[in-house]
Amino acid sequence: MALDVGQVAELGLFDRLSVRNVTGPPRLIRETPEPTAECPSCGARMTLGAEGSTWTVHSPRDVADRLVLQLGGLEREELLVLLLNTRNVVMGQTTVYLGNVSLTLVRIGELFTAAVRRGAPRILLVHNHPSGDPTPSADDLALTANAIAAGRLLDIEVLDHIVVGRNSWVSVRDRGVTFGCPGAHQPGS
Repeated sequence: MALDVGQVAELGLFDRLSVRNVTGPPRLIRETPEPTAECPSCGARMTLGAEGSTWTVHSPRDVADRLVLQLGGLEREELLVLLLNTRNVVMGQTTVYLGNVSLTLVRIGELFTAAVRRGAPRILLVHNHPSGDPTPSADDLALTANAIAAGRLLDIEVLDHIVVGRNSWVSVRDRGVTFGCPGAHQPGS
């Protein structure tokens, strides 16, 4: 899924701009502490990611729309955990691991550290594949299964694991992996 100028405007990334005045896709700036998008026409900047913003996750697309631009072009793997409240409002975002081009070693307990500290009842895992192919690997599926099991013990629901490629993404939940237990809340419920 590539974001074009119209989609960027629809997402409100540059809400004070007119789409007619935008001459190309936003430029990603990585020299700042947090990834930032810049309008190619006027130079207006907006920080990407979940920190400092209030938004609700209704579907995996909501997450992908916000994070594909941030993660899709990275040259190494990054694993983010989104902290959500009971209404799926994002409370925060934390980068749990920075890997290399093909490997991220993840200790399951660290996926839940911020959620326990902040009292978040739900989390959502998001990571990128530098290869550009968002197809979940066997390691991704094992990580997801282990996170779901650990979340049950901690009473923290894992809503999904989204894998981001260069301009696309895959929801592990949409691929048929069972999350939570029968009757558990689904995103948007």
